[in-house]
Amino acid sequence: MHCTPLSLKSVRKKIGILITACLLLSNLALPQRIVDEDDAFSCAAVAFNEGLYELSIEFLNKYFTQPEAEKNDYALFLYGINLLKLKEYQESLTKFEQLLKKFPNSTYNKEVRKYIIIIQMFLNMPLEAWENYKNEIAAGGRDPEIEKNLGYMLLNEMGKLLQSGDYEKAENTLNQMEQVFNETDIVREILYYQGLVLYQKNNFELAEKKFTSAIAFFKNHKLEPEILLKLGDCLFNLKKYAESQKYYDEIIARFPRSEQAEWAKFQTSLIYKRNMKYKEARKILSGLLKTTNSDILLRSLWELGKIAELEDKKDEAITWYNKLLETTKNEEILLRTKLQLGYIYFNQKNYKKAIEIFSEYLKQKHDQDIMNILGTAFYNNDQIDSAMNTWEQLFKENPDYPFSIETLKIMYNFYREKENREMMKNIFDTMLKKYPEDNFILTEGIMFINEIIDTGKTEEAMGYLKKFETKKNPELMFLNAKILYLNGNYQDSEKMLKEIDKKSPFAPEALFLLIDINLKKSMIKEAQIYYVKLLTLFPKTVWAQKAQAMMA
Repeated sequence: MHCTPLSLKSVRKKIGILITACLLLSNLALPQRIVDEDDAFSCAAVAFNEGLYELSIEFLNKYFTQPEAEKNDYALFLYGINLLKLKEYQESLTKFEQLLKKFPNSTYNKEVRKYIIIIQMFLNMPLEAWENYKNEIAAGGRDPEIEKNLGYMLLNEMGKLLQSGDYEKAENTLNQMEQVFNETDIVREILYYQGLVLYQKNNFELAEKKFTSAIAFFKNHKLEPEILLKLGDCLFNLKKYAESQKYYDEIIARFPRSEQAEWAKFQTSLIYKRNMKYKEARKILSGLLKTTNSDILLRSLWELGKIAELEDKKDEAITWYNKLLETTKNEEILLRTKLQLGYIYFNQKNYKKAIEIFSEYLKQKHDQDIMNILGTAFYNNDQIDSAMNTWEQLFKENPDYPFSIETLKIMYNFYREKENREMMKNIFDTMLKKYPEDNFILTEGIMFINEIIDTGKTEEAMGYLKKFETKKNPELMFLNAKILYLNGNYQDSEKMLKEIDKKSPFAPEALFLLIDINLKKSMIKEAQIYYVKLLTLFPKTVWAQKAQAMMA
């Protein structure tokens, strides 16, 4: 984020003056009492008026051991004032807060609340001071001097909130400040910071309005080029490139030696890039390689690499990315750049280099998409076992990962060959869920369900067949007939088996089942007819051999 911090010089000094002024008022307000030698409270008051603040505290400590002290709000007030005089600000704040809690209706509370706000400001607790000051405003009490100093402290705190990413808190506070300070000079800074918050929240339309309102107050101010840049960036992100270019041109013309001018040039190169004017973009970016701004330098090298990729100049892109790697020590940038190189090598079918980069990346940062492409690189490099290990790890880690149907087919066939029934089932279930219309699901699914039936899991097989109810397929009809047969429903099974086409891969088995059904019904002749058909049409099949054994 390009953000020029606002100056807070002399604010702390002014807060100290505020404290002194309030204490002078307190000096006038403290009563003189006739001192009884044994009256600890009266002695504390006299000690205070004589400027003996530590002694006053000693007398008060003695007084607080007495029962009547529990009802004396003035004693707590005096204790807090003594601490304030001794510049024990945190302890003074604690005493004043204790007074408010213990004596909510004390006549001293209005003054105490003011002390609390000023001490919190002095202790650099602007957000806490702001919460208390809002309550004072609600009660009808405003203080111009407090507002002026607190306002600038709050703006400084807004910068910290922006850096920490707490945009909601910053936005809420700034909106409250706008209502309170709307007629003061500080409103211009509030508009600026509101624009920054909205920009960070990607609300570029509203951010642009805030910056437009703010720019009128910052003519010939050091923040003017920064706000102009932000206006251009808002329009850039709204894809209003022609309008954003006007602001970038103005910055370059009026503030040529500024950091904002370099950013304006960089943003201009991105506009050329989006308009596919790669030559113009490359010229600007090449010029920015002389910059002393490391962020701009790294971004320029990155964009030069991306432009080379867009022009299908992969080797040139590799050169730029390698220069970027030589330039930075930032771990995040190093990782991202290496990953980009990995993609280029993968697309160049240099799978060995791609595998090296992707594997190294995964050691430093877990990423499921990179695991998937690493598996593909292994597979394309004929490292089948490594590919399967990578994909299986990813599949077990996230069964809902969006594998392509091609990858799932490869995995399914691999596990079929390895006779890994559990993984076959898991992969098939995933394909059926995500790619139900793919032809592979039907053709392989028929064989898969048949194998389930052969293991005797007819209920599980029926569950799969229900998922294929809308499919009009003779093989599915055979599987239903086979389940009916195994469940002893020979009549319905026979009807369906008779409809099986002789070109079906299940035709030999269908004839075998018809032989067995008729034998079980003692219809020997019908069984013999199906037996002859089986030997005639499919003499070399295992079903013909089984039939011969059964009919012997």
